[in-house]
Amino acid sequence: VVLMLDKMRGFLKRFWYRTSYRGCVRFKNVPSMRRGTKVKCQTGKMHVGRRFSMNNNAYCAIMNGGVLTIGDNVSINRNTIIVCHNRISIGSGCAIAPNVLIYDHDHKFGSKGIESGFRTAPVIIGDNCWIGAGVIILRGTTIGEGSVIGAGAVIKGSIPPFSLVTCNRNLEIIPLTDKQARD
Repeated sequence: VVLMLDKMRGFLKRFWYRTSYRGCVRFKNVPSMRRGTKVKCQTGKMHVGRRFSMNNNAYCAIMNGGVLTIGDNVSINRNTIIVCHNRISIGSGCAIAPNVLIYDHDHKFGSKGIESGFRTAPVIIGDNCWIGAGVIILRGTTIGEGSVIGAGAVIKGSIPPFSLVTCNRNLEIIPLTDKQARD
């Protein structure tokens, strides 16, 4: 009886996801999507593998014919934002920490400021990558398999497989010895 109830619950969740996203999002099995997560799919496609989880307040937007592909065993932590106008591919076994931003586009701009439209280039994250907290991944980035991106890094370009990327910021401590130094 319990097994039958679990199957029924899974069927109902799959039915709800299919009707909610009107066919633009395809899950291989029932995902674990916590409260506050949101997937906005206008004129694109999202393909999600098995054992996918998305934590509180994570947000995915697929627009302008973009394609977001997420492999098996991927975990997206809270407050992560993924916006796809072209193509974003996240390989199997990836762990994405909180507050990560992934964009495959940026605004066109010129001498008169922001123009209409976007410049786009694919973002590809290989299998078994770990993306640390607060990382920003920009358009045209390829991160090789098994790489680790340290917290707070801003990534654009090509990262070779099995690399550790850190953003070394020198900590400068200046003592405030008198009132004038604080003003």
